Amino acid sequence: MRYLMCVLCLVFLLSSSGCEKAIDALGEDPQVTVKNDSSSTVGNFFERSCGSTSWNRIGGGGGGIKPNSEYTYEVEKGCHDFKAELTTGQELDWMDVELKKNEEYTLTIYDDF
Repeated sequence: MRYLMCVLCLVFLLSSSGCEKAIDALGEDPQVTVKNDSSSTVGNFFERSCGSTSWNRIGGGGGGIKPNSEYTYEVEKGCHDFKAELTTGQELDWMDVELKKNEEYTLTIYDDF
């Protein structure tokens, strides 16, 4: 796979398009892991593109994300907001998180947030 990426980089460099575009085109969507290190269950977890007013439910419901567990999913690159709703009624937000291809991100929930 690396050989193929190098060949494509060379082709793109020769065509003046740039190697970063070649790697980005072949790259995978970012992975986001919600890690629950709290003593409460995450009832729902939401994501939205920055600037959007509507939330998309990603994880939770049907048992949620239990304490000392995690949930991983893929999301498109770009700017995102995230929201966790705990079964205690507490809410935790991560705003303006810039996600890049081929990277992994962990959003951790603690008792003392």
